[in-house]
Amino acid sequence: YIEVDEKEIDVRLTNEVKEDGTTGAPSLYANIPILNIKNEMKKEMVKEKHEEENTNEKIENNEDKENKESKEQDDKNSENNDNNNKEDENIQQDNKEEAKQETKQQEETKQTQSSEGKVEKEQEANKEDVKEEPKEEQKIEKESDKKEENKTENQE
Repeated sequence: YIEVDEKEIDVRLTNEVKEDGTTGAPSLYANIPILNIKNEMKKEMVKEKHEEENTNEKIENNEDKENKESKEQDDKNSENNDNNNKEDENIQQDNKEEAKQETKQQEETKQTQSSEGKVEKEQEANKEDVKEEPKEEQKIEKESDKKEENKTENQE
């Protein structure tokens, strides 16, 4: 898959001595210079790179699309909420006006009933006065009849 410069390869196995004088675990060091990557491998790497970029673009596009849709939905929800709030305010205003009208009608009804009650009381009082007047007249007539009888008796 790759071409390597074999003359420049440097591979070492080391065993370092620590500060306290003990030897550490062995380590492998390799310096392998790459001269060329074969075309098949390059094509696959480039293809993978493009696929990864395309995938990332698709993901970004999807995220942008989702964000845009989400924003549009939020805007619609906000607009609906505004409309609902306006409708609620209108309903509340209508309810207040209806309540005022009902209160006014109730007051007018009370005044009407009160006026009717006064008229009825006056009518009843007038009837009683009319009834009392004949009684008084009858008393006066009786008294005058008695006086006349007394006069006639006295004359006799």
